Amino acid sequence: MISETTLLQLLPQATVDASHRFVEERVVPGTDIFLVRYLDGYLLYNPRFGHVALVDELAKEAVERRLKGEKPANDGERGLVEKLEAIGLLDRPLEIGSRPDISNWAPTSVTFSTTQKCTLRCKYCYADGGRLEDLDIPLPVAYAAVDLVVDNATKSAKRPAVNFLGEGEATASWDEFSKIIMYFRQACSNRSLEGEVSLSTNGVFPERRIEFIAAQCDSIAFSIDGLPESHDANRVLPNGNGSFNVVLKNLLALEARGARIDVRATVTASATAAMPSFVRYMGEHTKVKSIHFEPVFSNLGLAKTAEDAGTPDASAFVSAFRAARRVACRYEIELYYSGSEMQARESFCGVSNARNFLVTSRGLVTSCNEVLQPWDRRAETFQYGAWDDVQQRFVFDQAKLERLFHINVLGMRKCEGCFAKLNCAGDCYARNAAPAGDPMSKDYTDRCYLARELLKDNLGMALTASAISNING
Repeated sequence: MISETTLLQLLPQATVDASHRFVEERVVPGTDIFLVRYLDGYLLYNPRFGHVALVDELAKEAVERRLKGEKPANDGERGLVEKLEAIGLLDRPLEIGSRPDISNWAPTSVTFSTTQKCTLRCKYCYADGGRLEDLDIPLPVAYAAVDLVVDNATKSAKRPAVNFLGEGEATASWDEFSKIIMYFRQACSNRSLEGEVSLSTNGVFPERRIEFIAAQCDSIAFSIDGLPESHDANRVLPNGNGSFNVVLKNLLALEARGARIDVRATVTASATAAMPSFVRYMGEHTKVKSIHFEPVFSNLGLAKTAEDAGTPDASAFVSAFRAARRVACRYEIELYYSGSEMQARESFCGVSNARNFLVTSRGLVTSCNEVLQPWDRRAETFQYGAWDDVQQRFVFDQAKLERLFHINVLGMRKCEGCFAKLNCAGDCYARNAAPAGDPMSKDYTDRCYLARELLKDNLGMALTASAISNING
């Protein structure tokens, strides 16, 4: 049987050219079936139905004629087209796109930014963690949010969820963090529901917190920005020292108690080349099986205290990701980049349709995990409600909710002809909006390039894995 290591060696390894931008790759405008140059042929890609094939020039021409309504050139071409149709590669949906329906908006998950306190002072932080007013979310506000999502989950027979991430380190305000979890567990028990708790943490907390976190958090994500030198350059303690050793100690302690830890690594320019070494380190020293790599995004002008940590060159990031992936397969670690999802989607994240119900320490309600303060120039787009002390309830802006329901890739003209449109879904809307406040920005970015290149790899791997499965079948 061919191993995944061998499979990865089959993928292109040439230096990539980030200066190459975008072409119209739809076979027919208005139809989301794409032909994309790949290796010595083309990827015939139908994302809405999850089909992909590697075809040659003759097959490409046959597909183009079929989708343009022209007759096959000969019997051989007719037979080829019939085979492609039989396996669904040329299927077209009767209707593209979901219809926004704000009347059905009823979130069953809440994300809490419980505190502005933080155990770190990360240099690139989008939230000025630990450097604002050290606010904690009022417990009555948090409990009301829990009641809202549990009630909605009861009515819709869905699993309710509570997530922690935001302005600071959730565990830094332990009283609020632990009481919210226990209130949520009790609320679920009262309704005979099984709730889910997730924690995104910087990994810096006292050892005495570990038992509770392991017992109560169903999923845990640690932020670790590479090897110690890279991590400690940006994720520093309040005294200026690096935090890597503390984070690793707590990660291992949680793993020893049966917790599964996923890692989210923010990659700076100086850390890019070491991505493969970081994966090897994690594979040799931890049980981590999932690492999410994202290039650092400059928050200059957005956060009050953010510094420029150095955004990686796009081609360098792709090359390092490919090299890291070859290492990862030896340890059965899955690498992830947010713009190259294999499953078709029209929205990048919970911003669309206001699926994110995130409550901040001020009681503001936002759809974006990174737009947390009222002075953020993107707040007008992403913040759609707030806690009302007089009425003792959340009040939502219906007009803003309506606008959030229309933020998705279907309205982004720059994405129309791109084969990755239904995988990257227009990329991070907050980052699109960073320059001028428009989440549907018409400007291409290096992140578009990352999505396209890494999606090609994913599709190539899927084809190779399918071929191996058929051979061994």
